[in-house]
Amino acid sequence: MTENHDSPAGNQPPQYGSNPNGGQPQYPGGQPQYQGGDEGNGHGPLQNQGGDLAAPKAVHTAARLIYISAAISVISLIISPFVFMATDEYKTLADQGQAAYAWGFFSAGAIFSLIVIVLQLLSARAATRGKNWGRIVLLILAILSLLGLGGAFQDAPGIIGAIGTILLIIGTIMLWVGQSGRWFKELKQRRNPMNR
Repeated sequence: MTENHDSPAGNQPPQYGSNPNGGQPQYPGGQPQYQGGDEGNGHGPLQNQGGDLAAPKAVHTAARLIYISAAISVISLIISPFVFMATDEYKTLADQGQAAYAWGFFSAGAIFSLIVIVLQLLSARAATRGKNWGRIVLLILAILSLLGLGGAFQDAPGIIGAIGTILLIIGTIMLWVGQSGRWFKELKQRRNPMNR
């Protein structure tokens, strides 16, 4: 039996993920791998074996924060009616026979909030798929949420909602900076080669 002196590993079989012919490691099932760039720091564009750019980890982390923000907003919506019924304002309206009007406004606000939450979820999903409109919509929602953040610390649903707003803002910022920003820029350049 002869020894293989060309390889430091001798006759050992290649390790999982390594390419026996040299070059970039290949992974079964099309798992993403770095191609080019500063791979150790995650600055290179992430590609799957089909050559398509896959979303970097920062994009998925941002989307998770936005999903958590949406879940917190739903919890806030569920708690809000109970807090509202415990206020002196509601008791006064109920004594005057105007509770139905208050519930009408409250219901309209809840429906609007649900529409915004669905839009937030769809936009985050679109952003993970490289759709720039998703992060633009999230930026608009984050700015509008930031404007309403000032009066949010008055009651429990407001505090819970403020936490959701802060997570939305952080997640949205993450979609615009660093690795995420470079990924969207690279996607745009691939779609419009004339912009290079």
